[in-house]
This record gives sequence, C-alpha cells and structure tokens, in this order.
Amino acid sequence: MILERLQNCTLTHTSKNGKLVTSSFRLEETEWANHWLIVSDDEKAIPIGVIEEACDFENIYLLGDRVKIESDVMGYITPGIRYPGLGEIVEIRRDIDHYYGVLMDNGEFGYVKSARIARILS
Repeated sequence: MILERLQNCTLTHTSKNGKLVTSSFRLEETEWANHWLIVSDDEKAIPIGVIEEACDFENIYLLGDRVKIESDVMGYITPGIRYPGLGEIVEIRRDIDHYYGVLMDNGEFGYVKSARIARILS
C-alpha cells in the first residue's frame, strides 16, 4: 500500500550548489515503537509522511492528504484549530506526537496528533 501511494510521487529540492535534485525515500524511527517517518533519502531528510502501526500499513499519512479532524470528548482539538472538519496535511514535523501540520478548509492551522486525524480515502 505504501508503495502504491508513493508511486509517481517525486520529491525535488534545490541543493547547496543551486541544482534541482530528486530524492528517494527512507524510513526514520520516532519516539513511538510503532510509528515511522517517511523522509527524503538525502542530507535534508525532509519528512513527507508518517506510518503508524506499520505491521498492517493501515495508517499512512502523506503531505497533501485530505483528512478529517475530530475533537476529543471535551471538544478540544489543538492550538490553532477550534472546530472539527476537513483539511489538508501541509507539513509533517518531527515531534513526539503532533506530527501533522493541518490547514483546515476554514483557514485554521494547527499541529494535530494521531488520535484526532483520519485520512479521507479517495
């Protein structure tokens, strides 16, 4: 499944000498035993995705994925996002739990943890 979702994806960036470089991907361990970051296989190691529960590959999130954000039972989501709804993953960062930088359709932005996010299958 991960290879299917990454197929035809290209990650490019500008190198130190100003040339456009295409990168491949590798996995990077996180603080959690069952979570891995998908990062570019170059000196920048840019996070472009997260694999959760890698034994079944059910929860894979990539930059650009459309997601549904939910609140906890008290209505809390994360700083910057007040209302549940739909959005897009626009950033993935190295963090103990709040990997996903999500830009909501209503313009709100925040870093969301795994418990609040679900990928919308297309």
